[in-house]
Amino acid sequence: MLKGHFLVSYPTAAASVFFEKELQNQEAMEGNSVMFSCLLSSSNAPVTWKKDSKQITQGGRFTLHQKGSTHELEVRQLKPEDAGVYTCNTRGKKSSATLRVIEHVRIERELRDVTVTAGENAHFVCELSHEDVADGVWWLGSTILQENEMNQMSFSGREHHLVLTMTTPEESGTVTFVVGEEKTSARLRVNSKPKVLIEEKLKDIVVFEGDTATLSCVTSDDCTPVTWKRNNVTLLAGEKYEPRKEGKRNQLLMHRVGKEDAGVYMCDTGDMQSTAALIIKERPLFFREELRNLQAEEGETAFLCCQLSKPEVAVQWKKGALMLTPGCKYKMKQDACDLQLQIYNLTVGDSGSYRCCADSIETTARLHVKEQPLFFREELHSVEAEEGETSFLCCELSKPGVAVQWKKGTVLLRPGSKYTMKQDGCELELQIHDLKRQDSGVYKCCAGSLETKANIVVKEQPLFFCEDLQDQQAEEGETAFLCCELSKPGVVVKWKKGAVLLTPGDKYEMKQDGCKVQLKIHDLKGRDSGTYKCCAGSLVTTASIVVKEQPLFFHEELQTVEVEEGRHALMCCEISRPAATVQWKKGTVLLRPGKKYEMIQNG
Repeated sequence: MLKGHFLVSYPTAAASVFFEKELQNQEAMEGNSVMFSCLLSSSNAPVTWKKDSKQITQGGRFTLHQKGSTHELEVRQLKPEDAGVYTCNTRGKKSSATLRVIEHVRIERELRDVTVTAGENAHFVCELSHEDVADGVWWLGSTILQENEMNQMSFSGREHHLVLTMTTPEESGTVTFVVGEEKTSARLRVNSKPKVLIEEKLKDIVVFEGDTATLSCVTSDDCTPVTWKRNNVTLLAGEKYEPRKEGKRNQLLMHRVGKEDAGVYMCDTGDMQSTAALIIKERPLFFREELRNLQAEEGETAFLCCQLSKPEVAVQWKKGALMLTPGCKYKMKQDACDLQLQIYNLTVGDSGSYRCCADSIETTARLHVKEQPLFFREELHSVEAEEGETSFLCCELSKPGVAVQWKKGTVLLRPGSKYTMKQDGCELELQIHDLKRQDSGVYKCCAGSLETKANIVVKEQPLFFCEDLQDQQAEEGETAFLCCELSKPGVVVKWKKGAVLLTPGDKYEMKQDGCKVQLKIHDLKGRDSGTYKCCAGSLVTTASIVVKEQPLFFHEELQTVEVEEGRHALMCCEISRPAATVQWKKGTVLLRPGKKYEMIQNG
C-alpha cells in the first residue's frame, strides 16, 4: 500500500527589496570589457538589465552573473555604440549608471620627412581616424613643443598641423605626434642658408614729390627675401611701401613720396648691404582741375570747385578784386587738394567773375545768376477789427530783401506810433495800432509795379460813460473837482452849468487824459452851487455842487478917530468874506456915497 504526502503552499506577500550597493558609472577604452555590479538586500529577488530603454539578455557580448545577492553585467569588446545608461530593475526598484566608451584614435596618414633652408618654415601634417581630437602632443626630439609664434599648432577636422617658423640648422631632428597610444614620426632637416651677395648695388634717385620712387638692386639668390631699411629702421609693407622680388631683382616702391621721405635707404640680404639716397624735388604748384563757368537760379546755392596739385595749400577766394570771407553768404571747404566755394541764397548781384588764388597762380570762372520773376506768394487778406485794437496785414514775396511801400489809398504810410512795418526775408507785415473808424479803407503793399491790396473795416464801439459825475459838497473858497470816464479816448466833450457853456479860464480848468475828463472850479462862491453837465454828443452825465457859505464876521473892527475940523476922516474895517454887501450908517441914518461920503470896498 503506497502512502503519499501533500504539500500545500499559501501565497505570502513578497519581502521588500532594496539596493545595498548601487551601480557605479564606468569609463573604458574601445575594444576592452567593462563590469557593472550591484548588491541587493535579498538573494531571491529577480532582476532585469536594460541599456537605455532596451532590455539586455544573456548572450553575445553580454554576460549576466549572480553570486548570492550580488548581480553583475559584463560587456565585452566595447564599441562606441555601447555608451549609454545601464539600469538594474527589481520589484519596482532600480539602480542606474552611465557608460562612457573612449574611442580608439588611429593615425590614418603618417608624418612625412621635411627638408627646408634655414629661415624658412617647416610644415608637418598627419591625419587621424576621428575629427576634432584635441589631446594630441607634438615633440621635437625629446622636447614637448609649446604653442607660440615659433611653434604654430592647429587642427581642422581630422588633420593636425605643426608649422615651425624661422627654422635654424640646430632644429634638425625627429618630429613626433602622439595621441593616446598612437604616434607617428618624421625627420626634419634644416640646411644652412648660402650667403646672399649683392651683384648690382642701389643707385641714388631724384623724384618729384607725389610720384612713386623705385629703388632696385640685384642679389645672387632668387629666393631669399631682402630687408629694406630707411635710416636703419626696417620698413614694413603697406600702402606706403611695396617690396617686390622678381627673380634676383629686388625692388622697393614708395608711393606718393613727400619731403619727409628723403633720406638714405638700405637693401640688406643678411650677408651684405647696399645704400642709396632718395632726393625729393618739390613739384611746381598747378591746378589739376580749373574752375568752370556756372549758371544758377536766384535763391539757389552755387558750388565752384577746383583741384590743386598739392594738398593743404593756403588759398584765397575773390570776386573780382574783392576778397571773400566765410560767413552766412560764403563757405569755403578744403579737403587735401580739393577746394570748394559755396555761395548761398544767390541774387543777381552775385553774378560776376570768381577767382581761386594760390601763391602766384589762379583759376577763374564766371557765375551767371538768372533772376526769378517777382510775385506775391501770399496776397493781403481783408480784415475786420474792433475800434482800439491793432490790425495786422501780412503778405509774402517770392524773393527776400525787396524794398516795398505801404499805402492807404494813395497816401504813403510811414513808420511811427500809428504804423509798424516789418520785413523778415520774404515775409512782410503792416501793424496799424489803436484803430479808429477813420482807419477803415483799402491798404496796399507795393513792390515796384507789383502790388497787393486788402480792405480794413473798423467796427466802431458804442460810446458810454464808464464813470459818471458824482455830486460834490465844498466849502466856499475851495476848489471843486468833477471827474468822469468815457468808454473811448479822444472824444470831444463840453462842460455846462445848467444851460450855460463853460469856457476855460481862471475860474474853470478842463483836463482830458485818454478816456478820463475833469473839470476844476476854483475859488468857490455860493453862486457856484448848481447842476453841472459833461456832454459828449448826445451823451450826458450830470452832478450837483453845493457850496457851503462861511459865516460873516469882522476880522477888524472900526476904531474911534479924532480929526481937526475941515479935515478928512478915514474909518476902516475888514470882514471875513470878500464882496459882501455892506451899509454905512451914522446912528440910525443910512449914509449914501456923494460929495460928503466916499465908500471904498476892496476884497
